[in-house]
Amino acid sequence: MGGRLSESTFLRHGGRALPAPVDHLDGTARGDRRWASPGEPDGDFTYPYEAADVFDVDEPPRAPRIAEPETPRNAPCPCGSGRKYKKCHLAIDEAKPAGGNDPTSVHQLDERIVQDMHRFAERRFGAAPVQAVDVFEDVERAIQLASPWSVYCAAVEGRPIVDWYLDEPGRHLPPNERDWLEAQRRSWMTIWEVTDVEVGSTVTVRDLLAGEDRRVTEVKGSRVLVKRDAILGRVVDHAGLSVFCGIHPNPLPPFEAAEVLQRIRSKLRRKTAVPVERLRDDSVGRHMIRQWEDAVRTRTLESTLPPRLANTEGDELRFTTDVFTFVAARRAELERKLGAVKGVESPDGDDDTYTFVRGGGSLGGRTGPTVMGAARLVGTELHLETNSLKRADELRARVEKACAELVIHRRREHPEFSVLGPRNRPPGVNLPESPPAAAEAIREFKSRHYQDWVDRPLPALQGKTPREALRTPQGRASVEVLLKDLENHEGRQPAEARFDVATLRETMGLPG
Repeated sequence: MGGRLSESTFLRHGGRALPAPVDHLDGTARGDRRWASPGEPDGDFTYPYEAADVFDVDEPPRAPRIAEPETPRNAPCPCGSGRKYKKCHLAIDEAKPAGGNDPTSVHQLDERIVQDMHRFAERRFGAAPVQAVDVFEDVERAIQLASPWSVYCAAVEGRPIVDWYLDEPGRHLPPNERDWLEAQRRSWMTIWEVTDVEVGSTVTVRDLLAGEDRRVTEVKGSRVLVKRDAILGRVVDHAGLSVFCGIHPNPLPPFEAAEVLQRIRSKLRRKTAVPVERLRDDSVGRHMIRQWEDAVRTRTLESTLPPRLANTEGDELRFTTDVFTFVAARRAELERKLGAVKGVESPDGDDDTYTFVRGGGSLGGRTGPTVMGAARLVGTELHLETNSLKRADELRARVEKACAELVIHRRREHPEFSVLGPRNRPPGVNLPESPPAAAEAIREFKSRHYQDWVDRPLPALQGKTPREALRTPQGRASVEVLLKDLENHEGRQPAEARFDVATLRETMGLPG
């Protein structure tokens, strides 16, 4: 979901236009890495939140409380701007809701104060504040983070603009506005990982650097963010409410976020929790922004390349079904011969699936069982299913040799649906409805695909199995990133086709 500003406010900084903050996120997808569960490229999407009224198209506006101002309308505004109260802060004061704090009012308040601080900084420092946003490659695109960053975080003559502002015109601000600015000063920029989402209500996030947790009131973003998305930005705690106030327009998935996190920790020389005081430092913030934008740029370039999807043996992924026919009267004979094929596991109970298993793997010189494909008897047809053309040719030859004169090959099919689906599509947005049978087929395929995942050698783990990798701290971290990436991907699939990654965590004894 997304939106377009009908009116934009531009502020001049030394002859350079800087639009006022509008909070939304836009991302560009790319083909996933090559490992056990690669994905596919997709289009753009947007993460709006309550700061921009233009996005509030599906929720009724909150009823404002019209207050009697303590300052006369035509008197100078207490903020010290030099303008009349009615042309400065009267509208903000009148819009304060009865009964306390809410995200819409604090974002409106913040937008107005940020504009005041931009004007103050231009008068006080001339063009100097422009240098605060030069760390961004495209200031206008990243304005939702760049604008608050320039006043709350970036140092101008050794201090952020908010400190200068509070010492000068800001000392005349009403208590509620000073409280808000103090809350902003206590905030810090970091990498937040989404750990839970209540659609239409809140987003729970964890600070991957400082280890803090927050439950953020976020209506719009909760409709597009999914578990394990990573966000570069700031969360402000004010009057019992936590809200996003300044976020980078591009989130990152777990793999890329982990790489950025490693580079930041390397600069800080910290393997454990980073004190928030360090994260408030101007130079640390600039480093984070540069690393994040480098990752976004690389991800955008990769999105232009066609993804190479492969199975665990390195074969190009192509789901294939060979269909054979047989005479119904000879079904029992066919079942016996299929069960006698080397490497075939016969059905258990009421199941009618014959599983082809290869005893040794070729990755990293390690051995382990690999599921090559499956055969099913459907009426008078035998369906032989695999995930690559190479395996399809191999298994077809084995079946035809073992079951000569019992089966006749009729056709080869390639299912139209993708088991893995787009990586970065917002959950439930623009997803075509799949027939129940298709969703069930996807779910069953995933269950079979991941049934031996924990004991399967993986390229992403240098040929080790996830269970083996857990034996070292570095391997455990790699397994965590794989699981997070899988959770992030599954969170964007239709609910009826999702694989429950918690089952893999339970098998390995990992927390959720």
